[in-house]
Amino acid sequence: NFSMKPITIFFFGSFQHYSTLILEALYQNPLIKILGVITSSPRPAGRHLTITKTHTHVWAENHALPVFTPEVLTENWKLKIGNLLGRPNFFVVAGYRNLLPQGWLEFPTVAPLNFHPSLLPNYPGPAQVEWTMLNGEKTTGITLIKMSEEYDQGPIIAQQKLSIKTTDTRDTLYQKLYELGARVIVQILNS
Repeated sequence: NFSMKPITIFFFGSFQHYSTLILEALYQNPLIKILGVITSSPRPAGRHLTITKTHTHVWAENHALPVFTPEVLTENWKLKIGNLLGRPNFFVVAGYRNLLPQGWLEFPTVAPLNFHPSLLPNYPGPAQVEWTMLNGEKTTGITLIKMSEEYDQGPIIAQQKLSIKTTDTRDTLYQKLYELGARVIVQILNS
C-alpha cells in the first residue's frame, strides 16, 4: 500500500557500535523514516584523548541524517529540534546515556520507546550484560518499554528471551541482544 505514510522517529543512542545496530535496522526499513539522531557529544578518547564522535554520530552523518548532541535534554533543545524536524511518531532509545525528562517523553505523537538488553524487571540500569554474566544466568533477553521518567520503568511492550552460551563474552552477548532488539523493534513499529 503506497499511500501509507512512513512511521517517523527520533533515534537516541550512544553505546559504542551497539546503538548503531538498531539505528541501521530502522534506517533500512522502508516503512520507517528517521527524522533525526540524538547522541552524546564528542568526547576525548584513545591514548591521545582525541575528541571523538560516537559511532552512532559518525554513522548518521555518513547516511545524511541530522545529528544533535545536547549535553542536557533541555526544553530549549526540544523546541529547537522540534522546529527543525517536526514531531516524530516515536522516540527509539537504545543505549543512550541521558535520562529523558517528562517534557521530552510527551513529545512523540505515539510513544517514547526504550530498548533494554535484559529481561526487565531483572537488571535495570547500566552494565546489564556484565551483571547477567557475573550472576551465572543461563538466559537473558531484551525488553522494549514505553518510557517513563524513571530509568527502566514503564509498561513493557515486548520481551524476547535469548540463551547464554558458555562461549559467550560480554561483546558477543551485547551484539546478539542488540541485533535481536533491532529485529523486534522494527517488527513492533511495523505492526
